[in-house]
Amino acid sequence: MNIPKLAIIRGPNLNKWDMQFYEPLRDRYDIIAYGSKTPNFDLSEVLFPIIQLRSNPNSPSHLIGLERELIYRGFDIICTADFIWIFSLQAIKVKEVVKNTKVVVYSSEIQPLFYEEDSVVSENKEIVRKNADMIIAATERAKEAFLIEGVPEEKIAVINRGVDLKRFCPRKGDILKDRKSLNIPDNEFVILFIGRYDEQKGISDLVFAAKKLSLDPGLKNIPFRFLMVGKGQSFEKIKRLIDKLGITKKFQFILEYPYTEIHKLHNLSDLLVLPSTIIVERSQERFGMVLIEAMATGTPVISTYSGAIPEVVKDAGILIPPSNFVSLANAIKKMVLNRELRDRLSRIGRKMVEDRFDSIKIADKIDKVFQSLLCDSKKMKIYAIKNNDLNNLENICRHRFKGSDVIFKKIIKKKLMEIKILQRQRRRNHIKKILEEVKKYQNNNMLTYLLLGKKYLELGEWEESEKWLKKIALFSKDWKNLYYIAICQLNQNKVGLAILNLNKSLDSKNITHSWKRKIYNQLGKAYEKIKAFKKAEAYYLSALKLKPDSKEDINSLGNLYLESNELEKGLKIFKDFLKKYPKSGEATLGLGEILWKIGQKEEGFKKIASSLNTNIENPEAISSLISKAFELKRYDIAGKYLKSYLEYHPLNLDILFELGRIYFLKGNYDECKAIMKKILIFQKDHRGARDIIKEITLAKAI
Repeated sequence: MNIPKLAIIRGPNLNKWDMQFYEPLRDRYDIIAYGSKTPNFDLSEVLFPIIQLRSNPNSPSHLIGLERELIYRGFDIICTADFIWIFSLQAIKVKEVVKNTKVVVYSSEIQPLFYEEDSVVSENKEIVRKNADMIIAATERAKEAFLIEGVPEEKIAVINRGVDLKRFCPRKGDILKDRKSLNIPDNEFVILFIGRYDEQKGISDLVFAAKKLSLDPGLKNIPFRFLMVGKGQSFEKIKRLIDKLGITKKFQFILEYPYTEIHKLHNLSDLLVLPSTIIVERSQERFGMVLIEAMATGTPVISTYSGAIPEVVKDAGILIPPSNFVSLANAIKKMVLNRELRDRLSRIGRKMVEDRFDSIKIADKIDKVFQSLLCDSKKMKIYAIKNNDLNNLENICRHRFKGSDVIFKKIIKKKLMEIKILQRQRRRNHIKKILEEVKKYQNNNMLTYLLLGKKYLELGEWEESEKWLKKIALFSKDWKNLYYIAICQLNQNKVGLAILNLNKSLDSKNITHSWKRKIYNQLGKAYEKIKAFKKAEAYYLSALKLKPDSKEDINSLGNLYLESNELEKGLKIFKDFLKKYPKSGEATLGLGEILWKIGQKEEGFKKIASSLNTNIENPEAISSLISKAFELKRYDIAGKYLKSYLEYHPLNLDILFELGRIYFLKGNYDECKAIMKKILIFQKDHRGARDIIKEITLAKAI
């Protein structure tokens, strides 16, 4: 069978973990990987042919004879890594000779203009950036860096790295055997670190945290050890530090371990720690592959706010500030003592990896990029319309504008960058002004419709979003697009139209169970809006049949009963759910609201407060707690939770103001005034803060 030829070039850094999300493509492409004769990693387990070329001694990423090899074999696609490596420049040179060859660069670099103070490096990188057909960014953070470097957004696709979920999965039955092979007692709490020994990995912080934990009386009766896997230039320095602190017995070292067996170390461990730090501005963690490997096996993780780590981990682990061994020690202690927290993060982590980092799904996304380059735009358009695939329409638009509408490309790139910056600053009016400018360049193209529809949806500008999403519907009756149109209509109280489009989405043959559940939930909300409580109940129950433990649907159904005054039903559904999942914050909150409504205010208040023990960042629970605390005059309890919330969001001015009000009502005028002054630093026209300061001045004068 004639299938496209794919070259994957990684030079000395060719490795098994990088190849695992290309391996599912073996039946779709004729793949050859290119490495170096002096590889940095074991290549014996890579599942497709490897050609190893000699590296230039002065520049190991320069593979001697690579151009001749690639031209001779006539590859359709060359997939290389990062702009900085010489083999990426070599691939571009091949493209200049073999005109039909496409070059794709996969990169996780998150620092703009990395090493470009060197003029030669800067020139080489610019050649690769300009001439590559597509850039695959491993994270959104990497994409932002490429945009700053001048890569057009239509040339960038964000595709995460992936892991083999058949190998990286929970295997609790093997733990005792694998621990025994490493002489680790069954009762020890194992804290795993995997990585190279250099300053960026923050290993010295881990050592200092270990010393702090060894002195902690709260852990006196809990045996624990740090299992350190890897090697590097700082290894001996770290060992000397451990010896000096007198905690050698707390550490076990493994210099080398085969990657094909590394999942065993994750499974036998209770916790993985990656304390990456920031040495200089450009030395940050690009991705943190070991984090998704750990989460895939159900091992909870602790890491830092370094580089792309927050984007990778999200809420599936504990994140702390870099270079803070005290916070690191506290986080580890919290994990050691809280089995329920570990179990919860284990479940969240595994689910997130299944959704975002499955190597098979990642391979499919990469395949779509490759196919979009191999097909011409007319074929792509026919394929997209036949399959009602909105994602393919995006690919058409990306393909269509290569080298054509220069003005459009420049304007759209600039406006997208401005929007992203303003979104971080939450400046809605400025974003809306930019979107108004973008409308001038629509030219009846799908890319603009998608941009405007999605951005207005994010802003909550439902009418505008609906208008642009409907333009897409003229070309494709994609069920997801209809779903988003329905969301806009529902928020404009166009309930009849929303129900119509949601039902059309349900009729799609390609709809998955998870999306069907979402649509049922929105149908429930639609009927709830028009007080058709029985129909709303039926749809929420249908959603729950697809996923009986869905917290979203339990909460929706419970809140429906709260809204319809069927309080006994609400009590039952929340209580039953809490018997199975006693730590569910959403269900605890719902139960608290119902208890409050039936007059059990003290008990309801306690439940609402306890829901925050599970998720202190729940805005609905915080808002409810504040209003009810003021009514019951429970200022101390409210103050306690507001302080905890502010540890995560120290500049949330609304919550800061409420904490200041509590201090004011308790008569703690100095603390209240300090908070109000802090608010005025960030928002000079905050009238509430100014009024309270005036009242304090008046009260002190009296």
